[in-house]
Amino acid sequence: MDAKTLKIFESNKILLKNLKTLEIAEFSKSRVLSGYFGIDLKGFYNIIFIRDAKSRFLLKDAISLNELCKKYEEKFNTNIKKRMFFYNSQICLKAINELKNTSWKCHDFM
Repeated sequence: MDAKTLKIFESNKILLKNLKTLEIAEFSKSRVLSGYFGIDLKGFYNIIFIRDAKSRFLLKDAISLNELCKKYEEKFNTNIKKRMFFYNSQICLKAINELKNTSWKCHDFM
């Protein structure tokens, strides 16, 4: 985990047990995403994606992020309760609405 990711986790008070770095290349060709999977202190499974890009995040990207999460649920054979998405680029309003309707928490960082 790099310093930028550590700073994001620290500033949002994210503390996870059994933290795993996800290999995004396994299911997606995206080079701007990094993913993390772990269990919080209450015992819920969490998945966190961090997008570090200059291009705009669109609705199709939100749909592919949901599909990516479903693939990891199948891989780990779990039901992921908490889903977080951090981004530093512009984001389409439709994409935010899509993610919020599917129980994602979206945060921007600089």
